[in-house]
Amino acid sequence: MRGNQRSLLREDKVSVLVSEIQFNNGLGSGALNLRRNRNEVVLVPEWRLGRSFLPDDSPVAYTLDRAQAGPMTIRAAFSRTDPTLQSVFVRAIQPPRPEPPWWVQFLLPPDLLWPSRPFFQSYFDYLNFLNYSLFYELWQETAIGGGNVLGEVKPRLIEFGANGVSELETFELANVRLASRGVSVQNMSWLWQYRLPSDFVWHDIGQTSHRVYLVISRPTAPWSEQPFQISNTQLPWTDVLDVSCSWASGALSADEAAERVTLSVFELGAGLLEYGCPIGAIEMYANTLLNLFDCSAFLELLKGGVGNGPYVNCTDCATMVSTFANILGADLWQSRMGKYVPAFITCPTLIIGSSEWTSPWRLGLGFTFHEVAWTKSCTARDDVYDACLMVDAHPPIIGRLPDPLLVSRMRFGSVDDGQYRDRLTVPADRLTCEPRPFERRRRVVF
Repeated sequence: MRGNQRSLLREDKVSVLVSEIQFNNGLGSGALNLRRNRNEVVLVPEWRLGRSFLPDDSPVAYTLDRAQAGPMTIRAAFSRTDPTLQSVFVRAIQPPRPEPPWWVQFLLPPDLLWPSRPFFQSYFDYLNFLNYSLFYELWQETAIGGGNVLGEVKPRLIEFGANGVSELETFELANVRLASRGVSVQNMSWLWQYRLPSDFVWHDIGQTSHRVYLVISRPTAPWSEQPFQISNTQLPWTDVLDVSCSWASGALSADEAAERVTLSVFELGAGLLEYGCPIGAIEMYANTLLNLFDCSAFLELLKGGVGNGPYVNCTDCATMVSTFANILGADLWQSRMGKYVPAFITCPTLIIGSSEWTSPWRLGLGFTFHEVAWTKSCTARDDVYDACLMVDAHPPIIGRLPDPLLVSRMRFGSVDDGQYRDRLTVPADRLTCEPRPFERRRRVVF
């Protein structure tokens, strides 16, 4: 389908064409090495004339620490259709866009008016929300961003070779607006222009579109940026970044990003995921024996496909959280607690996909083990993120309804110190619920 799209570069009307744009130039650009998914790598230059039409045809990912470090650069090459041209100045600016309605400029941030996951009292309420949402992205750009996240491309002189093509030249970016945004994914466009050295009139070349991801810092395992070659399936996937950056949008730290990913995975229980009691709570997306995570199937499920079905267990949830948080720069492991034999009994919990406070198996049975996303050495001193279940935020009191608490960035804790272990496990079994740091792992994505 993409091959049938018409390029925004008006090849038949201009004397200069943009041939290639390279973001990941290996010269301190800060861009990450990427692939799209298990089957396709992102080649550089990321944008190529005649092959790049939609924003996701030209993806680039940066880290927040690099965005805050100073000047950023890209490389670009050009060709001429007028053989008399020897050199020209080239730049790229933000394309002109229509002014937003006057009332949008005076709106409060949308999350202050509508909750991020609203509950509606009436159909009229719902229609109002949809109408407001139409302007949400526009509000972000006008009230927060003020333009393209990568700003503009500063003008510089380029020279054409005898074949009418320039070298890949380095351009510095101006007014980059990444540093204040936090984790994000955004489509942007540049309007490229040229002028003659002896003239001051800029002539439009055409527009190019790109998808820009911003993560906290370089991804951690299982993601690996090296080696940058087709055979390395652990390069960060843009299909995962599309999801992770949406889940953790606006996060300014790895801890905050991990918290938002944990919440998002648990909330998939509102209709997409369910704890796998009907199938014996076996692993459906993780594979402990082979140390694998079927990330492709999970992405298929998120896109409305079948994937490996709706059932998950704690191992699946822990793997989803750590994998999708680590691509943003978090540093989580998948690790277990418990002795296998005997099992430990849990306090009443709200398991993923359920609305009932009970034991995970609904029969008073406990866990032979429980797996969560875990920090550092995965010991009692370290923090856990549990997307599989909610615990009661307070000690149980007869007659009081539980106060749901999704555990994220909470210390696992020692017996009777009020941390995660105490909230999950009945007092008699807390010694049985011991961390198993020697089993920590990061499953390979495929």
